[in-house]
Amino acid sequence: MPNTLLHVFSTFDVGGTQVRFAAITNHFGRRWRHLIVAMDGRTACRARLDPGLDVSFLDIPVLRGRTLSNVRPFRRLLRKLSPAALITYNFGTIDWAIADLDGFVRHVHVEDGFGPEERDRQLPRRVWLRRLLLQRKTVVVPSETLRRIATDIWRLPRVAYVPNGVDLARFDVPPPGHAGVVIGTVAALRAEKNLARLIRAMAGVPARLIIVGDGPERPMLAALAGSLGVAADFTGNLADPAATLAGFDVFALSSDT
Repeated sequence: MPNTLLHVFSTFDVGGTQVRFAAITNHFGRRWRHLIVAMDGRTACRARLDPGLDVSFLDIPVLRGRTLSNVRPFRRLLRKLSPAALITYNFGTIDWAIADLDGFVRHVHVEDGFGPEERDRQLPRRVWLRRLLLQRKTVVVPSETLRRIATDIWRLPRVAYVPNGVDLARFDVPPPGHAGVVIGTVAALRAEKNLARLIRAMAGVPARLIIVGDGPERPMLAALAGSLGVAADFTGNLADPAATLAGFDVFALSSDT
């Protein structure tokens, strides 16, 4: 299908990769038709897509841990759709690289970082799979560190460094008046973000903590803040956090990866 892009995410929940995708897709408008696969069936970030876009979500059955069983239907779908490009995001979509191993569809793979299982070191099995399966693909990374990993460790020849773009004008807003010091962060409330570390560091600090974002660790983090006497505000997901960021005196990042 000309002008059709097939995007595959391990999840389309709200996260950095998905929010960036929505911003880029909204910018280009109807220039492209987008087909999106969320391998876990979660599509909360679709709310950030302009309703005027030509976007469809495909319900593709995925068997966890059954790579060979997945590859065959993935390959059939690629042949049926024949998209202008297949775009996969992060290691959780590596089965699709196997489905296109012979390169009959143009394939771009995006790597944004690592989950908690690769916090301390590269897993040898994943290194070899990336090295083997992405050798003839274009791999896009948003940081110099990831570019070094992709070229020096994974030994990939076609790596494009594309830093994330930030529209600074969005954040040119006057800070709200408030008393005392405000320390804040923006993150998905998942284990690898290690927000418990930030909350523990705030114990005894005469400041207010604002945590923007949501995720499965929110109840545990709220309970931890309460037990330590940390004045923490959990805002949940914000479609546009610019005004909240303007109220931070300090931005804190506690992520492991």
